[in-house]
Amino acid sequence: MSFLFDVVVDFVSDMFVSKPTQRERRMRKLTACAEPIPVSQLPALTYDDGSVGALQPGSIAWAKLPGIEPVLVLAHTAEDACVARLVEVATPGAVKLSHAARWELLKNRNAVDLNSLYTLPMSQLYSEGKRIRRSDFGRVVTALGQREDG
Repeated sequence: MSFLFDVVVDFVSDMFVSKPTQRERRMRKLTACAEPIPVSQLPALTYDDGSVGALQPGSIAWAKLPGIEPVLVLAHTAEDACVARLVEVATPGAVKLSHAARWELLKNRNAVDLNSLYTLPMSQLYSEGKRIRRSDFGRVVTALGQREDG
């Protein structure tokens, strides 16, 4: 009986809990594990890759690196995602994403830092269903010295 009560309480509380609070709760369960990777080890970047765990290249996700912060999914393999930090436009060497400023959840992080690339297990990313524009993704690919295949 107490199990059923707990399930009902969780369900009802989720309906009234804000997105940031839900995000914080989910992120607390994850361990901060990120491994820096050089650009040369990135898989080919393709905007239209099929989704794995509802995450596609070009999508915005949240990770612990080691704090909770938004990242841009650049590519993925079966198990790992290659990501870059989303940062403020004033960050040296960052590539601005032209339309990301309208997303309040990014807290002014409408540029991507291509000097800091990471690989994470796919399970360590939490997506909020946002994707950058294809044109922005193309700018990121070009800045990394690759050619988009898609």
